[in-house]
Amino acid sequence: MNANELNWQSMKRLPDPGTTVLIHVPHDDEPVWFGFWDGRRWHYIEGLPVRSEVKHWCGVPTPPARDWSPIEDTVAARLGVDAILPLANAEPVLA
Repeated sequence: MNANELNWQSMKRLPDPGTTVLIHVPHDDEPVWFGFWDGRRWHYIEGLPVRSEVKHWCGVPTPPARDWSPIEDTVAARLGVDAILPLANAEPVLA
């Protein structure tokens, strides 16, 4: 399978409830979006219910291998990679 291909599923098989997937809603302003099935109905990732018919869904692809940005490379070289890993893996702080 090409790395850019997605394995779209029909509605015959539904994802596990609460699992984030891509949903195809052809009659929506944005026909492909992140969403989830709650066991009874579809929701957009923000939690709003999908008002149009979801035609297909697809598992979220695995992200590419981690690449260090130039600034992270500079910090890693100065401090050592072990010093920045806690920062790189930290959860974002929401105000």
